[in-house]
Amino acid sequence: MNKNMFAPALITAGLLMISPLSANAVSYQVSGMMCDSSFGDDTNARRSGLENNMSSKSIWVSCPVIKFGSSEDSRVQVNLLNNSNRDASVKCILSEHYRGRSVSESEGTVRVRRNGFSDDMFWEGGFDEKTHANVICKLPPGTAIESLSFSSEGGNSSGAPAPSGKVRACITSTTSSFNSSSTTVTMKNGMQLNNYDGRYWYSSDSHFTFETKDGAWYSIVDQDEFIRLDVTREPDSCFEPESDQIESPSRVEVVGTNKRVYLNGGYLVVDDTCPVTKDSVLSYYNPSYNTSAIVDLNMGSECNVRDVVEN
Repeated sequence: MNKNMFAPALITAGLLMISPLSANAVSYQVSGMMCDSSFGDDTNARRSGLENNMSSKSIWVSCPVIKFGSSEDSRVQVNLLNNSNRDASVKCILSEHYRGRSVSESEGTVRVRRNGFSDDMFWEGGFDEKTHANVICKLPPGTAIESLSFSSEGGNSSGAPAPSGKVRACITSTTSSFNSSSTTVTMKNGMQLNNYDGRYWYSSDSHFTFETKDGAWYSIVDQDEFIRLDVTREPDSCFEPESDQIESPSRVEVVGTNKRVYLNGGYLVVDDTCPVTKDSVLSYYNPSYNTSAIVDLNMGSECNVRDVVEN
C-alpha cells in the first residue's frame, strides 16, 4: 500500500482526526468522535471521545473500521473509558459486510473499572478485500469510546510467521539419569543445566527445550510437564521440532470471558486473561490426563485450554 495515497483519501472524507503512528503508514489511531449513535440516542462527543451521556440507559454506537486491503495481519482495537463511579461491562461486535449482506460477526465483552481505561477489546486476523467493516458497541452510562487503533503488519500477509525465524527450540534428552543430589545435568546436545530444585532427570524423557525472546530457557518434558531451566552452557547442536509441534495463530478473538485462538483446523478456547496474541508461537502439552495447555515459546507463558473446536 502506498503510504502517500491512503491518508489523503480519509482526509477528503472529513476524518481529520486521523494520525499515522508508524513511518510506513500501516498503523493509525483515530478519535472516538468518528463514531456515532446507532439509533439517535443522546451521546456527548467530547475531545476525549464519544461518551454515553444518558443517565441510566445503555446505548449502541457504531464506528467505521479502517481496512488495509486484504491483509491477514490486521488488528482492530477499541480503547474504552469509564467516567462513572461504578465498574461497567462493554460489549462490542466487529461486523463485516458485502453488498448489503453481513459476511461475518465476532463479539466480545470486556470489563472497564470505574474511572478507568481498557484496551482489552481487540480483534486480530484478516479481511476480504471486497468487504467493508464496522464496530458497534453497547456503552453503559458514563462509558466512552476514547479512540480506535488500526494496524497491519504489511509485507508478508500470510498470517502465520515462520516459526523457525522466531524461536530457538531443540529436541533432546539427558545423557543419563540424574538424581536429586546431582548439581549438573547434561543433555545429549551439549546443553548443561544447574539442577537448582533437586529434581530427578530420567534419560528416557524427551525434552522440548526452547529459549524465549528474553533469553530464558524452558522445557516441555515428555509432553506432560512444563519447567524452567537454569542453563549454564547452551547446546552445541539443535535437532529442531517437527513443523506440527509449533504453530502460530491466524487470529485471536476475545469472546466474553474467553479468547479464541484460531489455528489450522479450528480454534482453541482459553481464558481471556491468557496473554496469547497473533504474534505468539505456540506448542502444546498435557499437564494431566484430561487437561491440555498451550505454551507461548516467545514469552514462556502457559494457558490451560478450555475447549477445542474443529472446523
